[in-house]
Amino acid sequence: MASMSEEDFCCSVCRDVFRDPVILSCSHSFCRDCLKTWWTEKPTQECPVCKTISSNPELTRNLELMKLCEAFLQQRDRRVSDSDQLRDTASKMSKGSDELRIVLVGKTGAGKSSAGNNILAREAFESEMSCESVTTECTKETGKVGGKKVALIDTPGLFDTSLDNEQVLKRIKMCIGMSSPGPHAFLVILQIGRFTEEEKQTVKMIQDTFGVDADKYTMVLFTHGDNLGKQTIEKFVSKSKDLQGFIQKCHGRYHVFNNKEQNPSQVTELLKKIHLMIKDNGGSYYTTEMYMKAEEEIERKKQQILKETEAKRNKEMEELKARYSGEMLELQKEIIILRREAEARAQAERECDVKPFFKKICAIS
Repeated sequence: MASMSEEDFCCSVCRDVFRDPVILSCSHSFCRDCLKTWWTEKPTQECPVCKTISSNPELTRNLELMKLCEAFLQQRDRRVSDSDQLRDTASKMSKGSDELRIVLVGKTGAGKSSAGNNILAREAFESEMSCESVTTECTKETGKVGGKKVALIDTPGLFDTSLDNEQVLKRIKMCIGMSSPGPHAFLVILQIGRFTEEEKQTVKMIQDTFGVDADKYTMVLFTHGDNLGKQTIEKFVSKSKDLQGFIQKCHGRYHVFNNKEQNPSQVTELLKKIHLMIKDNGGSYYTTEMYMKAEEEIERKKQQILKETEAKRNKEMEELKARYSGEMLELQKEIIILRREAEARAQAERECDVKPFFKKICAIS
């Protein structure tokens, strides 16, 4: 069944989406204020559509329609192109062409903000030990490092206790606009320790968000290198096939920060590796078009899932026909459609992580 159009969600009096809808005994619905205004201009309390006289002076709120309109408005808002949002953000920010633009992403507690402070050699980002992300919005700070202008965009941490991952990812997407015309590097911050399921999910979510093209611009930055003790970073990486696979898809690019050493050579070596990555990429950076390519892949997968589950939806529709009729039947059908589309989108985002960038870390070790 095709989705209902915006007209189906509009009051026939004001021609706008229902606000506080009420339903009459004839089953027609209207905005509460629209109906009251209509009745003040009429000698009787008649339905504006079918002219049936209402026998009940009390107006009954149409809760089902209200929920449906709320869902429709949310869906309509989401239709605003992400590329438009990103370009709008970008248009408000001027960026120098000689600027090195780096985005910090990772799990809450991995040390993103501390890493940013190390790079800029100042307390640019708020940083503290906490199970809640100190950074709740994308934050940009700039500075001169080795005579080069560097712009760092710190992003909210994934697996935060105060924000769900969907909210975090939505905010992380805006970092593309803040790093306009695009970041030269994504630094995936991982803390030295066991490569847990949350770390695996973190890198998968980043892939879901930025797509397969992001691998060319991605490097792993390990924090708390002092926890290695006498062990080398190569030995640590060799203990996890998942971690090895991830680094391999980053073209073997990684670096380690020792948090107990205030050694500027750590930053110098990191920037050398980033500049080498930029050179390998022909001087290019990650663009909005690449991001939209990832979005298109998710949408393609979503439509495929909807097609595969069409029989199940049709069965649900038949079951609704046995319980409802008329306008209420159409409302219930649309609720099913909206719910299934949301579920298909979520599944598509999960399944799109099988792209090459993170293919090897999808398995549970």
